[in-house]
Amino acid sequence: KLTANMLNEGTEYKTPAELEEAIGTLGARISVQSGTETMVVTGSCLKKNYPQAIALVEEMLLHPRWDAQSFEVVKERMLDNIRQNAADPSLIGQQLFRKQVFGSESILSYTPDDAKAFYEANISPSVAKVSFVGGLSQQEVVSSLGSLEKNWKAKEVETPQIVSADVRPEAKVYFID
Repeated sequence: KLTANMLNEGTEYKTPAELEEAIGTLGARISVQSGTETMVVTGSCLKKNYPQAIALVEEMLLHPRWDAQSFEVVKERMLDNIRQNAADPSLIGQQLFRKQVFGSESILSYTPDDAKAFYEANISPSVAKVSFVGGLSQQEVVSSLGSLEKNWKAKEVETPQIVSADVRPEAKVYFID
């Protein structure tokens, strides 16, 4: 999530405030979010502003800003979110489940270099999917992605393989007080 959130924090060419202003000037919304196994770029804008909006998406994807100060802001927001979720029983259960499945790594030790390394290893058109909804023809969309296709170099991304366990672990019940 840190890497995805960093893509919202400006680009090599725009500070976070400048990126936010550029998006706002278009009357657009562009956001990068992530889940446990996915990262999603979402956006909306008027059709007349689409070329400029897709150019901003390309800039965000291909030229992220790995600024240490912005990274600390993003990390602190995530830590605040974790602290707020500590009072929600269903979120506590989800966090415990994730900890059991994926292990426990603290975001406290993450650095901008860690986010950049994750980006470089895992963000690639070779594992990307693109979908559009709205008033654009297929030809308009394909044409608008030409620059992104040309400039976003594909690389092999190693996807962890899920191995089926021959022996099921003993069932456990966790009580959290």
